[in-house]
Amino acid sequence: MKKLIIFSVLLISYLISGLYAQTTEEIKKNTTPLVIPVGEAKPDKIKLFFVPFVPVNAEKGLSKDAGEMFKIIKNDFSFYVHSVETVEDKKSSDFIISFNEVKFEANNRELKAKIYSQESKKEVYTKIFKFSNNRLSKDSHFVANSLYREVFKKKSIFNSKIFFISDRQSTKLKRIKELYWMDFDGRHMERLTDLKSIVISPDVRKDNKKVLFSSYGEKSYINKHGKKGVLKNLNLYEIDMDTRKVRLISDRDGLNSGAIYSHNPNFIYITLTIRKNADIYRMNINTKEITPVTRHTADDVDPSIIPTGDQMAMLSSRPGSSHIYTLDPNTLETNVKRISFAGKYNSFPRYSPNSQFIIFSSWRDAGFDIFRLDAKTGKNLVRLTKNFGSNEEANFALDSEFIVFTSQRYLGPGRVTQDIYLINTEGEIIRRISDRLGVITSPRFSK
Repeated sequence: MKKLIIFSVLLISYLISGLYAQTTEEIKKNTTPLVIPVGEAKPDKIKLFFVPFVPVNAEKGLSKDAGEMFKIIKNDFSFYVHSVETVEDKKSSDFIISFNEVKFEANNRELKAKIYSQESKKEVYTKIFKFSNNRLSKDSHFVANSLYREVFKKKSIFNSKIFFISDRQSTKLKRIKELYWMDFDGRHMERLTDLKSIVISPDVRKDNKKVLFSSYGEKSYINKHGKKGVLKNLNLYEIDMDTRKVRLISDRDGLNSGAIYSHNPNFIYITLTIRKNADIYRMNINTKEITPVTRHTADDVDPSIIPTGDQMAMLSSRPGSSHIYTLDPNTLETNVKRISFAGKYNSFPRYSPNSQFIIFSSWRDAGFDIFRLDAKTGKNLVRLTKNFGSNEEANFALDSEFIVFTSQRYLGPGRVTQDIYLINTEGEIIRRISDRLGVITSPRFSK
C-alpha cells in the first residue's frame, strides 16, 4: 500500500494534473531561499545599432510587412539581455546592422543585410536574403539567426520552436490536453494533435522530425469470467512532424510514459509499470524489445540522458520522497548515485545540451523553484528562481544559455494561471512567452 501511495503521488498526479498541484492557499505563501542565487557578475555586452528598413519597392499594403520583419529581427536580439545591448546612437555601437534594397511583393521578398564593424571600420558581412513564401515570422527569425551567427560566431535560439501541452480545447464537460508548438518568441502557434484526450510528457528527437508523447487509449481485455471489456490505458505515441501522422509505440498494460529519445535514434527510454511499481527501460523503437535499466522496490521515473549517452538522471522515491539520482543507462542498476538533497521533493531533471548542468524543480515551502547543479559531480547547487510563482518542468534550449519553464500564479480565490517563461542560466527572467493560451505544461525546446 505504501508503495502505491508513493507512486500515485510521484507519477500519476503529475501526469494528469501537473506535478504536485498546489492549492490556492499554498500558492499565496512566500518561499524562503535556502540556497544563494547565482552571483551578480555580468559579462560585457556587444552594442548593436539597427538601421530601420527603407523599402525601395513594396506593393500596396506590404510596407507594413516590411516594418514587422524589422521589428521581429530587432526583437529577437533583445532576448540576449546578458550579452546584447541595442543602442540608439550608432557612434556608441560595436556593430551597425543595416538593410538595403528591401523589396516586398506578394510572393517575393528580398533584402540585403550588412554588418559594419566600428572597430575595423569596414563591412564584415553582406548577404542577400530571398523568400518566396509568405512566412513572415519564420523568415524574420532566419535572418536574425544569420546575423547573430556572424556577430557571435555561434547559433542562436531564433529558429527554435517550443513544444508544449495546453488545455485550451477543454470544455465544461471534458478536459482536453493537446500538443502544440510555436516560435521561440511565442509567435505562430499551431496545434499538432487532435486526439480530444489528455496528452502528456512530450520529447523531441534531436533531428526535430519526431515527437514522443503519452496519451490515453482504449485497450480490450477479457475478465476472469471470459467477458470482453475495454479499459483506458496510458500509451506511448509518436508524431511525425512532416506528415503529422500519429503512430502507437507502446501499449503495455499500465503506464507507458515519460519516454525520451536516446542518443542512438533506434532506442528510447521509457517508464513502464510491468512490475506494478515504475521502472525505466531501454526500448528498441523498431522491434519493441525492452531491457530494464532500473529494478528497485521504489518508483523510478522521468529519465534524462546526457548528450554523451553515458549517464542518466532520473527521479526516484528510493529515499522515501522523490529525489534525483544518476546512473549508467547502458546496464542494470549500475553506478546509482543520489545527487539532489534540496527541498522536500524534486521533479523533472534535465541535462543541458553542453553536458554541464542538470536543472530540476524542488519543492520549497509552498511551491516549486528551478535549481541547477553540475551534471558530473552533482555539486554547486544554484537556485535560479525565487518568489516567482511555482515553477516547474524546466528545459534547456539547444545553446544551453536559455531555459524554458512553466510558472503558476495565484490570481484570486480558486483562480490560477500557468504560462511559459524564459530565463537564462544565470537566473535572469527574460520574459513571458505564452499569453492566454490556456493552462500550459511540459514546454520543450526543439533540438
